[in-house]
Amino acid sequence: MSFWNPGTKNEEDLSQLMHIFPKKGYKKIGPLTKLQIINALDNGQCKMEIAKKYGVNPQTISNMYRKKEYILHKYTQTYSTLVQDVRSVDLDKVLFEWFKSETQNGNTINEEQLQSKATNLRNYFG
Repeated sequence: MSFWNPGTKNEEDLSQLMHIFPKKGYKKIGPLTKLQIINALDNGQCKMEIAKKYGVNPQTISNMYRKKEYILHKYTQTYSTLVQDVRSVDLDKVLFEWFKSETQNGNTINEEQLQSKATNLRNYFG
């Protein structure tokens, strides 16, 4: 008798089938990661790159972005400091990239210029 015959239960057939089709695991995405993903999408990063970085399906990224307002509302009330952390990480990264680019082009950046650029970026990113 075979596995497909409802009258029999063959443990060997079941174990072979489970080996061929293993159960797919799902990755739990925490609140900080969700906010980072939304922020990355808002800054123009590609969904595929983000999906690879966090080890999830690109459709998960799309679904998350579709629920952006709900996620932001939910987590900004509970995790307002996390939102500030996410924004400051991106601000630091953008400021550093600007500084690196300017110095590679031979421009000297003083403290006043750096503070001015940081203020402009903070106003731009909100």
